[in-house]
Amino acid sequence: MGLLAVPWANQQGGHILSHYSKEDIFRIIEEKQVKFIRLQFTDIFGTLKNVAITSSQAKKALNNECMFDGSSIEGFVRIEESDMYLRPDLDTFQLYPWHTKHGHIARIICDVYKPDGTPFEGDPRYILKKTVQQAHDMGFSFNVGPECEFFLFNTDEYGHPTTITYDTAGYFDLGPADVGELTRREICLNLEDMGFEMTSAPPLCPSPYSARQVLVCTSICPCLRTARTASATPMVPEASARRRCSLSQAL
Repeated sequence: MGLLAVPWANQQGGHILSHYSKEDIFRIIEEKQVKFIRLQFTDIFGTLKNVAITSSQAKKALNNECMFDGSSIEGFVRIEESDMYLRPDLDTFQLYPWHTKHGHIARIICDVYKPDGTPFEGDPRYILKKTVQQAHDMGFSFNVGPECEFFLFNTDEYGHPTTITYDTAGYFDLGPADVGELTRREICLNLEDMGFEMTSAPPLCPSPYSARQVLVCTSICPCLRTARTASATPMVPEASARRRCSLSQAL
């Protein structure tokens, strides 16, 4: 049995981004021994997608030369219009707070472009940028203070999520009744390592699931900045939970 973090709400974010140049990213890749980079984007439904490349392809990626088959993404284009390009937003470059035996992993959020050099109209990030600009032209700003909320459940022998939990704790209880405490700590530390500013909040559902519920409130910031980081959070709880389970089994 393992632990799996199941997202309850897919809105989260809130950290201050740095401004990177290509040279900065190349230097970090070399100094931190980054071996893989995830070029990330979302489909029309907001589901995170990515093209994984090795660090040797970083120059090609940062020169906007990485292509992918848009017809394979639901809601994008037909097979006749499949060629699409990923243009990385350098300010979204970020190292994940864990690494594999092959080295560190980084991610960078990308805009989707068509071969003629124009933005793809179905790219959710492009739609958000356009909407924010329209609001700005009308004298409005759009700030978001989202919450990251999810549950911790056991996985079966194949690693698939179940609805089983060993917790018997209630609101704000301590260990040993709260057996998910160590996993939540690791999730919070990993989120902080990625720059998230977090505050605590009480769980919202009744026992026995309250102990397995994790609610992280983040600071208010412009919505585009939140969107840049929101896609990172859903995988952090699951990766942290799986890693904690592996360490527990090893001990």
